[in-house]
Amino acid sequence: MKKFIFTFMVCLFAIAMDAQNDWTVVYSSVTSTQQYECKGKTKSDLWRNLKRWVALNFNSYKFVADMEDEKSGEMILKVTLSPDYSPLKYWVVKYPTTIDIVVQDGIYTMFLKNGKFECAATDRMNSVNRFTPSVILDDMLAESNALKDIMGYDGDCSIEHVYFNINFYSKQMNNTPKYRKPKDERKGKVDSLWKDYNDKYNTACSILTCYSITLRDLKDSLEKDMRR
Repeated sequence: MKKFIFTFMVCLFAIAMDAQNDWTVVYSSVTSTQQYECKGKTKSDLWRNLKRWVALNFNSYKFVADMEDEKSGEMILKVTLSPDYSPLKYWVVKYPTTIDIVVQDGIYTMFLKNGKFECAATDRMNSVNRFTPSVILDDMLAESNALKDIMGYDGDCSIEHVYFNINFYSKQMNNTPKYRKPKDERKGKVDSLWKDYNDKYNTACSILTCYSITLRDLKDSLEKDMRR
């Protein structure tokens, strides 16, 4: 048991080191572009509201505002979004994102770029010891290996890559029998390869769903303040 725990913790340490070194590779692509109408608001009104929103919603205006040009009405923010809930059991997930906002009379446009994710081990992960039940260790290792696979060998942690992997895992699950034999189905014994793809699929879906919800909340917050 001690040997198993040691091996398990070495694996987690290796994954955590990869998280520090490789998990924040930038992927250049526009995630979405949306335009919002704000009737009765001048460009100056919207610029003032935008600056207020940034100041109230992020720790440091100076730190997140990468570029601002009042004359053109454009502000570029580089932020790390922290979701209200964790999409994973053993890893804290955050979403570094570039937000490009342009204001004009009566409208503003939001461009979301370079969406990606990064992870850090939770206290639950760091508290692993020789008394941790094997079922918990197996669950931790499955989730950690799923994260490792989602990034691939090139360490691509872009949201677009997560979406690509969801489609890939889904196809692999469809092409892999869930049960090898009829008696396995009666016993509920799922094929190990199918389960592996299913674990990775669920992990990727959790990351993507949480990102979508976090962005929705961000957009709603900005829209509310821009219309005030």
